[in-house]
Amino acid sequence: MRIRPSLHTRWQLLLPAALIVAAAGVAPFAEAVVTSFFHDIYGQRSPAGFDNYRYLLSDRGFSYSLRISLVWALGNTVLGLGTSLLLAWRIFMRGRRGKLLYLSLVIPWAVPVYIAVPVWRSFFHGDGGTSLFSTLTGIHINLLTDPIAAFCSTLWVSVWLSVPFTGFVLLSSLKRIPGSLREAAMIDGADSRQVLQYVYLPQIRNAIAVMSVLNVIKFLKEFNVIFLMTSGGPPLVSGITDRFIIGATTTLDVLVYEIFQTREDIGISSAYAVLLAGVVILIMLLWLRARKGNSSRILPAVLTGLAQVPFSGIPGIILAVLYPVSGIVSRKAFRLTLILHAGLTCFMVISRGFLEGFSPGFPLALLVYLIIFSKDGAASRPVRTPQGFSRTATRLFTLTTLVLSCLFIIAALLMVFIVIWLSFSGLGSSYIDSLIPPFPTVTNYVKIIVDEGILRHFLNTLLLSGSTALLLPLIIMPAAYYLLHRGNRTAFGVMTFLQILGLYGGMHSLIPLYSFFRRLHLIDSYIPLVMIYLNHAIPSALFTTLAYMEKIPASFEDQARLEGVSAFQYLRLILFPVSLPIIGVNMVLAFIAAWNGFMAPLLFLNTEGSFPISVKLFSLVGNLASGFPKWNLFAAASLINCLILSVLLHRVRKPINDSSLQSIME
Repeated sequence: MRIRPSLHTRWQLLLPAALIVAAAGVAPFAEAVVTSFFHDIYGQRSPAGFDNYRYLLSDRGFSYSLRISLVWALGNTVLGLGTSLLLAWRIFMRGRRGKLLYLSLVIPWAVPVYIAVPVWRSFFHGDGGTSLFSTLTGIHINLLTDPIAAFCSTLWVSVWLSVPFTGFVLLSSLKRIPGSLREAAMIDGADSRQVLQYVYLPQIRNAIAVMSVLNVIKFLKEFNVIFLMTSGGPPLVSGITDRFIIGATTTLDVLVYEIFQTREDIGISSAYAVLLAGVVILIMLLWLRARKGNSSRILPAVLTGLAQVPFSGIPGIILAVLYPVSGIVSRKAFRLTLILHAGLTCFMVISRGFLEGFSPGFPLALLVYLIIFSKDGAASRPVRTPQGFSRTATRLFTLTTLVLSCLFIIAALLMVFIVIWLSFSGLGSSYIDSLIPPFPTVTNYVKIIVDEGILRHFLNTLLLSGSTALLLPLIIMPAAYYLLHRGNRTAFGVMTFLQILGLYGGMHSLIPLYSFFRRLHLIDSYIPLVMIYLNHAIPSALFTTLAYMEKIPASFEDQARLEGVSAFQYLRLILFPVSLPIIGVNMVLAFIAAWNGFMAPLLFLNTEGSFPISVKLFSLVGNLASGFPKWNLFAAASLINCLILSVLLHRVRKPINDSSLQSIME
């Protein structure tokens, strides 16, 4: 039995983490709620009542952006999760022979988003549609004028970047299943597809459900990929309203950033943040409900029904009744209601167009079915199918897996080739039409150091990342020690609270946080950035550290207490040195996350001399409509940056496969 620290030290142990979470996690939501009821123009506040909410809801722009966000999140989740599962299965089945595919997934995981997305933009768009993609395929894509091409190409980039993490988590889940199950199924004549479908999928169903919800929430708040790729996309004719211009990829966070940049009143952005928070919290409640089991389907069914009313008119009222009733009756009845809703949505889209006809309540209903109701029909035994269909399905499965594997290997090689080619090009253009640059030179590396002063920006990034990494153990170790003595119930409550705060974050939370720190006169400084990065690092670092401490024998502390060692002395002299392995891992992960930060410095820093490498690289190529991009200098600095990150990432490639991470999925 562990001895509790003395009463006068308990709150002190948790205080550092509590202050960071309160300032960078709780403050944005509280600030958004308060500011949404004010007109806030350059810090000058005046009461607004519900004017800001009426401003948003009276215009169709918010509704249009919500529809685009839901389609974006649903498409990313379905494509990303399906691709991740197939690639993880191929790596798992091939063993060492799948090393090339494994390495091809490490590249998008290792390359920061502020490098990967502009490179893909140059690949697809090039110079007004004349690009390496058009050279290879003969298809010209102009991301400034073609809405469908803009959406699809951006979707591909987002999936390519998200697949590695999800794939590695699923791969780790597959490895935890006893191999005897696979061997027994193969002895009975099952092929690879059947083994995955009937043996492994039921075992990792919970992990898939959790990753589905996490991905939906993540993509619902997507900003970096869309902003760097298309900046909201080409305007849609039907998306031009009285107050907003909605493009093909104008998701909710992109819209709120545009509102923040073009309108002086932060109260409007705050009202938007509160509305989006409601959507995110609803999805998080479904996630928490799914983790507790299937004892009741009533609450999810009722929430699904209520969500139909604001967006579907009279059909929404009918669906608001059908979903709760069918949810109570059976899983099959709920599925029939979902099919009816899908048919109605298709009819409305065909007759009225996507922005007017698509129902935002349909993705929510589909998500509820996949998370809550599909579990009722889970089966762990094989289902007999006609032999001819079985062979056809297996061939299709094998072909799809092979094509995806080749596609990701080629994409990884293309990424490396484009960066290296541009870094040695004597021209600032992104157009590639040969294996060797027409005017090869190494002066780009000299220019990026001498003319652009890139070393200063690397030092700025090092200061931000290093401060985050060094402060993290001082915050995490006392908090983990405190929770270790408070019992599982308290620890679970704290971790759940931190997970919810982490899921809430995005551009919509950074803007209220900007208002909060502006009143403290901390804008254009590194203090808010370090606090934001620490707040992002705390949940995972606290979880892994607490799991590590639980494995340390309690006799260490008992003996130390008998020797008269206080709680702080035990923490500093014994527990800290023993926990150095997990401390080092968390520090490196926090360092890399802060190094890759883009949204926060883009919003909080105004002086070019204080830019980290992420914002400096963005300034070299700008957004899609920027003139005179310096692609060769961008590539040279990017290559240096990637080499630095590769060394760091090589040292932490194993934590994702650590068994303690898997308890998140259980």
